[in-house]
Amino acid sequence: MDVKNYHHGDLKKQMILKGLELLNEKGIDGFSLRKIASMCNVSHTAPYKHFKDKEHLIKEIYNYVINEFDNSIINSLDNTLNPEDLMVEIGKGYVRFMVDNPNYLKFLMINNHLFSAKLENGDIVNSKSNSFNIFKDNAIRMFEYLGISREEYTINIITMWSIVQGISSLITNKNIVIDCDYESLLENILKNKLKLD
Repeated sequence: MDVKNYHHGDLKKQMILKGLELLNEKGIDGFSLRKIASMCNVSHTAPYKHFKDKEHLIKEIYNYVINEFDNSIINSLDNTLNPEDLMVEIGKGYVRFMVDNPNYLKFLMINNHLFSAKLENGDIVNSKSNSFNIFKDNAIRMFEYLGISREEYTINIITMWSIVQGISSLITNKNIVIDCDYESLLENILKNKLKLD
């Protein structure tokens, strides 16, 4: 397909998505604008209409994946729910996004600095990830709502984060085949494993 058959916005997004596939498969060393052009069936000069160089495209891929994930978490927010039910919905939204978008999950795991947090003096401090900060802040609201001791906040946040990340990886990588609704399973785990109900 020639570049003229693409709408400019569509081609840019197509290159970002194909770039994501290539990064996941070959890493940065195997990544080039020429390869992306070939994957999109356009001329080798076409990417330069949207990206100054390969580093610019990689940065756009980073931004795209993070924005998509942030938006999925934001869209799971329902302020009509009590803090406990809202946190469960955030957890389900997290897993749903990763299961529905395995390329994004792989990318985030390879580039773990994009979605990470720090422990300082026993507390988890806000990270550069908007998604994680939403997760953490709503977890704290839930703990306050349930009357959980502040000393237990950090361990519970790490446990819940491990649960949603672990289930996402297990399902996506087919390490576990679930013959039921995984969202119901996740809800039971989040409520019962932590003894929050």
